[in-house]
Amino acid sequence: MLSVTKRLTGVLCRNFHQNIIRMSSEVVGFAEVRKAAEDQSAIIMDVRNPDEYASGHIPSAVNLPLPEIGNAFGMSAEQFKEKYNFEQPAKDAAIITNCKMGGRASKAIDALKDAGFFNLQLYQGSYNDWTAQGGEVIQGTRDGTCTLY
Repeated sequence: MLSVTKRLTGVLCRNFHQNIIRMSSEVVGFAEVRKAAEDQSAIIMDVRNPDEYASGHIPSAVNLPLPEIGNAFGMSAEQFKEKYNFEQPAKDAAIITNCKMGGRASKAIDALKDAGFFNLQLYQGSYNDWTAQGGEVIQGTRDGTCTLY
């Protein structure tokens, strides 16, 4: 009985610890994202679908759709770069997730944590906040064909 209790306690503590880590992601706002876009101090990862990304995104943002995150980090670095047109980030890379309103960006934080990333920030207001604050918008695809608006 003691052995079962120890194992159960270990599982509960591990799950509690993982949930605390998940909840500890920093939330950033417009000013922090604008700074990251300007000085490229963090990867701004737009997790919307490619057509949403192409219709307008934050300058310097890269596109990795939420449904593809799990499989993307199972690819070789070469396959990743060929498909997504940016270098596969290191596990300790500073990453800011964004989407249209923040929901998918929050789910992306969990998916990235599951893939071993830990230096993550959530742009909770995401693209809607960016445009409402007057942020510069780039239109174009992740292959580099862009127009500034």
